[in-house]
Amino acid sequence: MNRLYNEFSSGERISTSRCPGSGRPTTASDEEHKDLLINLMDQDRTWIIDELVETMNISHGTVQSLLVKHGYRKVGPTWLPHELSCYDKERRVRICRQFNVV
Repeated sequence: MNRLYNEFSSGERISTSRCPGSGRPTTASDEEHKDLLINLMDQDRTWIIDELVETMNISHGTVQSLLVKHGYRKVGPTWLPHELSCYDKERRVRICRQFNVV
């Protein structure tokens, strides 16, 4: 508090607004990590969050936020996208026809 008072007294500071700073970098939610998450999910959908944390080398909370951000939710032991891609839809129809479900 004394530092701010001294800055105003000496005329170094004339505004009460915060000085611009670098802020906290958001390095773990960039395109590189997004692509890595999508590639990992394409390889295997049975990841445990702790395995993703270890593989992606980012924090537990960041992995969770990336999963939510990209629409993945855990159904049983498998991560599923909230909306299926055209490939996934076709694959499901093919499997159902193979087992005479449709």
